[in-house]
Amino acid sequence: MRRIVWDEGKDAINRRKHRVSFPEASEAFFEPLLVTKLDHWHPVE
Repeated sequence: MRRIVWDEGKDAINRRKHRVSFPEASEAFFEPLLVTKLDHWHPVE
């Protein structure tokens, strides 16, 4: 299982700005029903 590490200072800024903590947001990466799709408009170089 992956482990995500974040900067506590940036987490505090993110909580104030977006009202979402990094630990809460990181749950999206472990969502069992996650669906991803290739983005042809924004290719990775």
